[in-house]
Formats: sequence, C-alpha cells, structure tokens
Amino acid sequence: MEKHIDNESTSSAGSLIQIPFNQLSPTALDSILEEFITREGTNYGFYEYSVTEQMSKAKAMLEKGKVSIVFDPVLERCHIIDARQLAELKLLTE
Repeated sequence: MEKHIDNESTSSAGSLIQIPFNQLSPTALDSILEEFITREGTNYGFYEYSVTEQMSKAKAMLEKGKVSIVFDPVLERCHIIDARQLAELKLLTE
C-alpha cells in the first residue's frame, strides 16, 4: 500500500526502513537532519528558525521518541516522521 510521507512523494510503506538515530555517527545524524530540514524549509510562521535551531529541536524530538528517521530505498532518501505516522505505517505493513 502506498502512503504519502512528505509533500512530494508517495512510497510503499513496506519499503521504508526505520533507522535508530542512536546507531548513527554524529556526522551522519547531522547530515540527515540538515538535508531534511533544508528540504522542508526553515520558515515556520512569525519567527524564522535557523537550521542549527531546527537541528537541535529535531535531535530532542528523536531522543524523546516523538519522531523517527526512516529511509526510503525507492526514493533513496531519509524522512523524519512523527510517532503516530510511524505507527500507521507499521500497521499498513502487517
């Protein structure tokens, strides 16, 4: 089954691979976060957050389990998705 995981693409939920962020090197984690954040933009309303600020927020959310990193081998890129969306994707693959 296909599922939108960002504004640009549709991918097979079964093809996504969850990546434990704590098993990535600091450099790899920073690279994934920076690519995702700059892909999505940094303007979130009245205040424009810097990439560094967004990366800090994303790391905190990863540590709290609020978001996860998934790799899409079809599109060959990583996404950061919230826990609810990850649970929905897991249900689709069962």
